[in-house]
Amino acid sequence: MAGQVNCMHSKLMLLSYPTHLRVVVPTANLVPYDWGETGVMENSVFVIDLPRLPDNSRKESQEMTDFGKDLIYFLNAMGLEKSIINSLHHFDFSATEDLAFVHSIGGAHSGTSEPWRKTGYCGLGRAVSRLGLTTNNPLEIGYVTSSVGSLNLDFLSTIYMAAKGDDGLTEYDWRNNQPKKRDKDYHRLSKEMNTSHEKAREDTESGFRIYFPSEETVKKSTGGPDNGGTICFQSKWWGGPKFPRAVMRDCRSRRKGLLMHNKIMYVQPAVDGRLDASSKGMKEEFEGEDKAWAYLGSANCSESAWGRLVKDRESKQVKLNCRNWECGVVIPLRRMTAMSGKKGVQETEARGMGASEKVDGLKKFRGVVPVPMEMPGKGYGDGRPWFYSEYL
Repeated sequence: MAGQVNCMHSKLMLLSYPTHLRVVVPTANLVPYDWGETGVMENSVFVIDLPRLPDNSRKESQEMTDFGKDLIYFLNAMGLEKSIINSLHHFDFSATEDLAFVHSIGGAHSGTSEPWRKTGYCGLGRAVSRLGLTTNNPLEIGYVTSSVGSLNLDFLSTIYMAAKGDDGLTEYDWRNNQPKKRDKDYHRLSKEMNTSHEKAREDTESGFRIYFPSEETVKKSTGGPDNGGTICFQSKWWGGPKFPRAVMRDCRSRRKGLLMHNKIMYVQPAVDGRLDASSKGMKEEFEGEDKAWAYLGSANCSESAWGRLVKDRESKQVKLNCRNWECGVVIPLRRMTAMSGKKGVQETEARGMGASEKVDGLKKFRGVVPVPMEMPGKGYGDGRPWFYSEYL
């Protein structure tokens, strides 16, 4: 791929039928291994059916939901055949009104139209804001990922801020627009900015949990180390001085022996206790449930997946650099809990994983968006994360 783009990592299926369009956003690649055929790897999938409009009628772009508009924006950026994109206008996207299609489009995004706002973690913040999920309160974020990048608290804080509805400029200003000594009220402005930056880092470290398997978990899995090749992390990053080790947790499937290729982010307002806290004493009904949501898609927890907002050297304007192509869906919890099919989802999950098992910290998502890992998450103790490159 040209320039800085490393990988077409998005996973998306558009299946057209005489009566409807099926939009499928999986975490799996199109290989038998990822779809359970070998019995060693699990993934997740978002599926929605959108009815065909009557009498071959069509809706113009301005009449579509934000989900539909962002899907078409992504497909145009991919260069998908125009006839396929145009065919989407013959389907009713009304059922996606309270969902968001989010993506990362590989390459650099800048200019007067501010395309950087539409993609990467900036696009995630935009989607959260559009769905009315913005909050100024602390969050708890659980991120199940099959690949971990060279992380630090500053990058994680960009994801944390986006999850609150920020467009990326807050963290960008912390790095690029510090008050100058000649500015009026320099000391006050500098102190306020540094205080808000430090608080965001503290909230991120205490509220963010990343679920990635340990070496022991992979070795004891049904498929063993030979099947851990798509679970990626490097020891040099783990050993780096700025890597936030405190947020990492062993990812053990509730389906015994399986490894995961999931990419799911669970976001909820902070409650008594954190994501790895005991369920004892936690509220049965959490406050602010209407602000909880989940992301399901292709994006792992890395800068490659979500991008980085920088200042363009020539124009001095804001620019978003994305190394990967990604896509996924933001699903507000309030939407799913109101759907009549919730009971069926609960029963399916219970049959697969045991109805009596407690999902500490993330239990409000159960029966709505699957929680595939054992909870509460445990640290690595004397062990370490899985490094496939060192197994070769």
